[in-house]
Amino acid sequence: MTNRVVESAPTGAVDQFLRDAELKGFGVRIAPSGLKTFFLEYRSPVDRRFRRLKIGRYPDFSVEAARNQAKKAKGETYAQRDPAAERTQRRREAAGEMTLEGLCDRFVREYAEKHRRSWKRDKARFALAGAVYRELWKKRISQVIPADLVGLHNKLTVANGPVTANRTVEAIRAAWNWTRTMRYHALIENPAEPVKRNREYSRERYLKPNEIVSLLETLRAESRRHWREYFTLVLALGCRKGELLMARWDDFDFDAAIWTTPGGRGKSEKPKVFPLTEGVIGMLTKLPSRGKSEFLFPAPRQRSKSGHMQEPKKAWKEILERARIRDLTIHDLRRTFGTHLGLLGAPTSVIGRALGHSGNSRATPIYTRAELEPVRQALSRYERSMGLLEPQ
Repeated sequence: MTNRVVESAPTGAVDQFLRDAELKGFGVRIAPSGLKTFFLEYRSPVDRRFRRLKIGRYPDFSVEAARNQAKKAKGETYAQRDPAAERTQRRREAAGEMTLEGLCDRFVREYAEKHRRSWKRDKARFALAGAVYRELWKKRISQVIPADLVGLHNKLTVANGPVTANRTVEAIRAAWNWTRTMRYHALIENPAEPVKRNREYSRERYLKPNEIVSLLETLRAESRRHWREYFTLVLALGCRKGELLMARWDDFDFDAAIWTTPGGRGKSEKPKVFPLTEGVIGMLTKLPSRGKSEFLFPAPRQRSKSGHMQEPKKAWKEILERARIRDLTIHDLRRTFGTHLGLLGAPTSVIGRALGHSGNSRATPIYTRAELEPVRQALSRYERSMGLLEPQ
């Protein structure tokens, strides 16, 4: 290939390519507009991907000068370098390309806080990922490859368990997809997609009869009244911990003997209806917050922005230690509730309604007294069998 050949090369309706016989991969691209650009084609020694490195334009570069530049670039490939990728990386850095940490932070601030109920957990998972694999967290997004996310997943599996590892990579996958949709970057592949999830097993832990006795004795001896009443009610109602923490007095209809949790509060997007027994109503009406606060369990001394009590894990851990019970989460009380209803002969439909499940209906369930009466009777049997509502 000579200057005369390049000068006289015709244009076409699409790009035309002339390749050099002397240096493999070196050539010139002729655009329909007549613009002529020298290039070097090669396979990256790093990832074996095809690359086309732009050398310069004719006549700014003569054929000989462009060939010399191409030889130099080709020499870099023999040294296991990728000149095209390195050039792209320098440009991205100059343009302020996001790191993986920046990508996830932007996802939380601009999207998750407004649209994902799990945004606080997302934020905590990202913080955990950054602590476990700091080098990955500081990488530019163009440098992140699936092997990096596999490595993170493996580290989290060992250090924090299989479920935490799964949820963290799922959060990163969601963040990556969102930022790509918003055109914050043009990368096609999401490096979290190929990561194989750990197998997850449903937890089956619930209180055994001897543990029930020990837990209730410990709760009755608990000096902190709010925690004593809170954990007893969780066990009596079978609700999730957050549902009771956020419960307001306006949610309760003692005449109809029901507790309705509005949709969007806690985990569920739909309203849930919990039937109340006479025993539970008696306990609720004796709570000291009645008539003094909008919440059943207000935050002590206004230390909570939400106005209600916050995370009960510390108190729960202390109670379990005194009760000498191991490996029991607060959510296991809900499982205990459903399991013991089943042992007492309650049908699945009654257990589901007692747990506040709305079934497959898209409409908000409106329960009548007649519909809830079998559930309430089952709950009364459950309370008596557990010895739940003895005098505190």
